[in-house]
Amino acid sequence: MTILSHPLFLEHDTGSGHPECADRLKAVLAALDAAGLPWVESAGPATDAELLRAHTPAHVAHVRGLIGASGQAGDETPIGPRSIEAALWAAGATVEAVDRAQAGDPEVWALVRPPGHHATRTRSMGFCVLNNVAVAALHGLHGLHGRERAAAGVAVLDWDVHHGNGTQDIFWDRADACLVSLHQDPLYPHSGAVEERGAHGNIVNIPLLCGTDDDGYLQALEDRALPALDRFGPALLLISAGFDALQHDPLAGMWMTAGGFGKMAARVRSWARARGVPVVFVLEGGYRVDALGDCVVACVRGGDPMVSNGLDG
Repeated sequence: MTILSHPLFLEHDTGSGHPECADRLKAVLAALDAAGLPWVESAGPATDAELLRAHTPAHVAHVRGLIGASGQAGDETPIGPRSIEAALWAAGATVEAVDRAQAGDPEVWALVRPPGHHATRTRSMGFCVLNNVAVAALHGLHGLHGRERAAAGVAVLDWDVHHGNGTQDIFWDRADACLVSLHQDPLYPHSGAVEERGAHGNIVNIPLLCGTDDDGYLQALEDRALPALDRFGPALLLISAGFDALQHDPLAGMWMTAGGFGKMAARVRSWARARGVPVVFVLEGGYRVDALGDCVVACVRGGDPMVSNGLDG
């Protein structure tokens, strides 16, 4: 297992009091250090060729034109002077995670910000400048060409409490890319209905009621999400790992615990290893700064008895 991050991600400045703040990642990295879980710095930014697999030329040009600027990159997406640089490196770290996974590492984490799953092909929105997970997934798909499993595709399992509308938009017309999304409904961005299936039936939305707890998430994972992934049969799995379904998160109304996230990660890990599928976990949302690090540690150690009872809150 490899865990990637970078100090530049702390330089993304969303302004005073914003929930998507640098303290989120600081808390995660501190929790990893306290748990004795080392992380390494990612190598560099995403290239235009990598970005253009997921985004239009106009959007890539728009983002690059904001380098050094402050204001808004899109709806509800505040940026500071180093935010675009951080966004390019966040996409680059996620691409690097896929490269490591495809080179033989069975599990890689990309602990990045800004998050990405709301960014569509054409615009930034919902705290997301570039769609890190979609950029990396389509990079991974490109890497499958010419391999033994070239006919297989890539899949994203998105358990962030908000629907991954941007990933859905980017994957909609692709038979070789699957999105399975577990999300609270109704909630921002007010998409993700069961009827939204993609042009090739490659989108599986699993809306969950407000107040869903660990058991409800684990049942939805077991009964609906993993069977959908089995039907698709990906050669690479990426997880949009948001932790805003945690109880008392200020932007949602679910009732998961850190231990529940750990169990969910352990089950996905077991599913993937039984099928020889490498997994890349990508940090998305999660706005309880006091507990976000516990959630990530629980997932990294999912199923490990060293996870303490203190994580379950």
